[in-house]
Amino acid sequence: MKFFVEKVAPILKPSLKLTLRLLRVFEKTQWLSRSELEEIQQEKLVKLCRHFGIRDVRDLDDLKTLPLTSKRDLMDWRPRNNVLGRKPIPQVTSGTTGEPFRFFSDSVELAVKHALALRGWQWSGWRIGDKAIDFTIHDPPGFPKNIYHRLTGWLYLNALRSRDVYRKQYAKVVRKFKPKLIRGYPSFLAELSDFLEVNSKIPAIVHGEPPQLYMSRLLRAFKVYNSYGLSECRAIAFECEHYNLHVAVEGCIVEEVNGEIVVTNLDNYVQPFIRYRTGDLGKLIPGKCKCGRELPVLSPIIGRTYETYRSPTGRIIHPFYFGLLMEKYIKYVREYQALIYPEENIIEIEVVPKQKHVMGKVKLDFIEKLFGMKAKLTIVDSIEREVSGKKLLIKIVKR
Repeated sequence: MKFFVEKVAPILKPSLKLTLRLLRVFEKTQWLSRSELEEIQQEKLVKLCRHFGIRDVRDLDDLKTLPLTSKRDLMDWRPRNNVLGRKPIPQVTSGTTGEPFRFFSDSVELAVKHALALRGWQWSGWRIGDKAIDFTIHDPPGFPKNIYHRLTGWLYLNALRSRDVYRKQYAKVVRKFKPKLIRGYPSFLAELSDFLEVNSKIPAIVHGEPPQLYMSRLLRAFKVYNSYGLSECRAIAFECEHYNLHVAVEGCIVEEVNGEIVVTNLDNYVQPFIRYRTGDLGKLIPGKCKCGRELPVLSPIIGRTYETYRSPTGRIIHPFYFGLLMEKYIKYVREYQALIYPEENIIEIEVVPKQKHVMGKVKLDFIEKLFGMKAKLTIVDSIEREVSGKKLLIKIVKR
């Protein structure tokens, strides 16, 4: 399978050729000194800022003089076509922040982040060509893409399935396939771990949500490695062999501003994510890691808050389901929240719309079939926040 990935796959998928070339570069740069890594960041930052007409940034310290940006600042961004030969590629966030967002990337940026992700995955012991399973929240690729992925060693399974499917099907698939790596959201992999052999210790890279709540269940079957990234800036940080979350500085700059993680994407030349507020809480930890890499270390990330509830159909109600529901209407939704009323068996989706008339077209039968609960949509002017200031994306309401 390694031969297919390195020799044949780049012919079938030309973008992979650039990804593999960048991976070879990043496998070397991970061992550079902190000052050498900062030189790489500074060169990329100055070039990026000049591209977007920001002339006052000459070094890393100047970055702090720029204002912070957020989703709302970039909602209406319209990129130019073929900037530096980079064609804008439409992207969309998963919606788990409660504020859906459509934005743009480009093929070079995606190749850089893919290469950095491959490097981070290798810290778990997995290597290109090894078997791996990705529990995805999207529909797994069909024919012929599924053949291509199987030849590269990857098997994709739909994570949004019931507990019975995890018990009767997925656990058997894992035993038979014998992957060297499993990727997925911790809440879904915790379901899987309940049906695997104790101490099977399959390397598992978790992403998309803080794993702390599920760690005791995950460690039952997996050797867990955390990772951190955004749709707007993939491959921000990965845990090494010593379980420290290292920032992939070749692709981004991470700051801590009043306890919040702020990110600058150094590779997106079609839409500027400069000093971009993530809404996630964390901090940079001083000192060196025993692994020998001088890449900065992040504390475990806290964010994307929601309460958990298992529906009558056996599915855990997860923000991604509502992200999928709102995907068609992303241009018309400012923010939303799901309220669960267990006694009445009702899910109420509160929506702050940009255009109220469109909300009447939202189909809720998808949610009702998934969870076996009555669903309704309510238009509101604002979403009530908790005493802490955080907004629960899913909130259980008991009357």
